Amino acid sequence: MTTIITKKKAGGRPVSARKKKTIIRVRFDRDQYFILRHKSQKAGLNFSAYLRQAAEATVIKARLTPEERDFIRKLVGMANNLNQLIKEFKQAGILKTAAHVEGLRDKVDQLLKLLRGDK
Repeated sequence: MTTIITKKKAGGRPVSARKKKTIIRVRFDRDQYFILRHKSQKAGLNFSAYLRQAAEATVIKARLTPEERDFIRKLVGMANNLNQLIKEFKQAGILKTAAHVEGLRDKVDQLLKLLRGDK
């Protein structure tokens, strides 16, 4: 006579391979909270899982450095100069405007060299 021993299957949820041990607190105003709650429900996720996925998938662009902001400011100034040159071209003619365009082109070339790191 043989006795058959059967083990009971463990019930419940399977053990997760990665435990979530770190808890952080984030403050939202009421509108932000309800918007995020609604989005998590639409996605079919609980609130924590939705925030985890959003944090992992989101790409945040870094702010411009002071040097990059200075380059942009200079380029905007050059665009304004170009508009003035076009106005001058319409009024005075091509020969007078050509000298201004040459100077502006040289400045743009210098700026591009600085942006590339050339010296």
